[in-house]
Amino acid sequence: MNNKMNSLPSISVVIATYQRPEYLQSALSCVLAQSAQASEIIVVNDSPSDDYTSCDELVNLSNAKLISTDGSKGANHARNTGANVASGDVIAFLDDDDIWLPEYLSKVVQAYAEDRKVVATLCGKRIMERQHIEKVNSEGFLTKAELQKGNTYCGVSGFTAKKEYLKQIPFDEELKNAQDWDIYIRFFQSGMCVKNISLPLYLYRTEVNSGITKSTQIIQPTQALYRLDAALKHRAWLGEEAFRERIISQTLTNLMGKKYKLSWVKVCAEFIGWKSTVSALFRKFRPSKKVSK
Repeated sequence: MNNKMNSLPSISVVIATYQRPEYLQSALSCVLAQSAQASEIIVVNDSPSDDYTSCDELVNLSNAKLISTDGSKGANHARNTGANVASGDVIAFLDDDDIWLPEYLSKVVQAYAEDRKVVATLCGKRIMERQHIEKVNSEGFLTKAELQKGNTYCGVSGFTAKKEYLKQIPFDEELKNAQDWDIYIRFFQSGMCVKNISLPLYLYRTEVNSGITKSTQIIQPTQALYRLDAALKHRAWLGEEAFRERIISQTLTNLMGKKYKLSWVKVCAEFIGWKSTVSALFRKFRPSKKVSK
């Protein structure tokens, strides 16, 4: 290894799980299959009343520390709980429904070893059900321009951070949506160096999130206002243009598939005004120009 590299950090893995023992088995298996081994694995179960006995063998094999919350405190509470008891220099988060590729932790360790200024890392992903589809941000570091577009990097399963900095900037337990985007913004706002590893290093399961998408198609938008909380929280930092685009994305995306179309349009207008809302609708639904031969 290059002599200029710093000493290798120890890695604590924190897996948040909720009512998905079958997914937890896959998550534990992928951690055990890493080419660079973690120093400890912590599983935080946010649904302790569910039967997780099917995971006992893997929990014992991995020597994982199992922690149960009081129940249904939310993913961010589970992540913070795991981070607070972790002993590693770096904490790597994994949602139970995602899967790391075998080289993930090795690439993470390398990123920290090569640059001592790095306090957190992100990476790209593949879609689990269609692995030929990759979503990778080519930027080498976290930037404001990218964050203003939304989360163009990765979910929490592609996020690691040094424990000392997570103490300063924990996950916001009040947020139910865009929790990853929120913590990335707060790390950036603090002037911290966040390295983006421009490789697809984990598999992101879309079938779980498609359930969330379906729920927004049939419920009243007033029941989904939590989806706007992160944008409202960071409105001043985002700037009005980026804030408007975020509200448009959260309210008007897949509008034709939603049951309460007019209500969603009204919610959008409530936050960004009718002029901007009508303009956004025109952009979305105007006929495409035919190219003359």
